[in-house]
Amino acid sequence: MLVPGNKPWTHGDGLAATVLPNPSFHQFVLVLASKVQQPVGIRVYNNAGALVEARQGLAANSTVSLGGNYQPGIYYIEIIQSNVRQVLKVIKLGH
Repeated sequence: MLVPGNKPWTHGDGLAATVLPNPSFHQFVLVLASKVQQPVGIRVYNNAGALVEARQGLAANSTVSLGGNYQPGIYYIEIIQSNVRQVLKVIKLGH
């Protein structure tokens, strides 16, 4: 599994994704940028591998807010566009 953390990551096919802030006390903003206009799907898993959230049909060049209701812990955001798949690791902090 590729886990680049919160650094911008660009796939050779032109899909770039980054998440800010990371770590976060509140929510995350996932920034998507792509050379192609095919829709993007995301799935968020907790550290135990359980699916926490899933969204489909997101615009290829958009921002998505996530994690406002997540419990503190480590999460993995899987980003899929056509046959391109990326995974970003995020940390939700407690108060």
